[in-house]
Amino acid sequence: MWNSYKMKLWLSDYKDWYCVLGRRGIQLSKKWSQQTEAMDAYSRKHPRVPSGRAEVGLFCQEPPQLGNPYLEDTFLQDYLKSHLPPKVFTEMSIDLERFGVRLKNEIDPLGRECELNPPRLQQFDAWGRRVDQIITCAAWKKMKEISAEEGLIAKAYERRYSNWSRVYQVAKLYLYAPSASLFTSSLAMTDGAAKVIESLDIPRPVQEAYANLTSSNPSKFWTSGQWMTERKGGSDVASRQYCSVTKTPQPRRSCILFLQLMGLRQLLGNCPMAPTPFMV
Repeated sequence: MWNSYKMKLWLSDYKDWYCVLGRRGIQLSKKWSQQTEAMDAYSRKHPRVPSGRAEVGLFCQEPPQLGNPYLEDTFLQDYLKSHLPPKVFTEMSIDLERFGVRLKNEIDPLGRECELNPPRLQQFDAWGRRVDQIITCAAWKKMKEISAEEGLIAKAYERRYSNWSRVYQVAKLYLYAPSASLFTSSLAMTDGAAKVIESLDIPRPVQEAYANLTSSNPSKFWTSGQWMTERKGGSDVASRQYCSVTKTPQPRRSCILFLQLMGLRQLLGNCPMAPTPFMV
């Protein structure tokens, strides 16, 4: 019964409210009447503010707006300023501020589009033929181009700022990651593959691969992948298997990696230990 009157009986005086319910045949207990008396005395002593209750209507909260990630991250700015030489910091800061504008206006919307359109595997075409294609949206492909243009891998290998080049690269990746829709995963594997090749003095058979992995040209830039083919273990590296042999009597610098169908494939054995388990 109360539901049919709840929008009509907003009365400021609890006595009137009690009387209206009584006329409708609703009997309240003595204890309840005592409570209404107490509430009535309180309401006279503390009158209600007209805007004290919420109005019925549509409420929409404004979504948060992304600013320039670099300018809003004072910790990153202070860290770079305190650790980098002044000239290096000045040049890096200009580029990171410009990169922050691109993150806000272009990269973050692309990341949202990637979240709404995740990659999918198409195993068969419309005619029943096995194709096994990974279909990605246009925004994901644009992420690859931007990664090359911004040198998210190349910065570390160009050595423009000597030992500070890696700090420069990581700072850009740090700003890029929240808006990248996990495209940083592909970049991490790409960086790992490039580092392994570089640690082997860039052997001739993989010179082209190294040049493409570290390129800042979108038409030449390659990304690397990690292939998990073992039937047991998955990403549990404790169950991995590997096989590597030396090509010449001189160990540690010339290795041939034999890829087993079972096991996580890495450059191990007599080769210098790779920092990450990624490959071309």
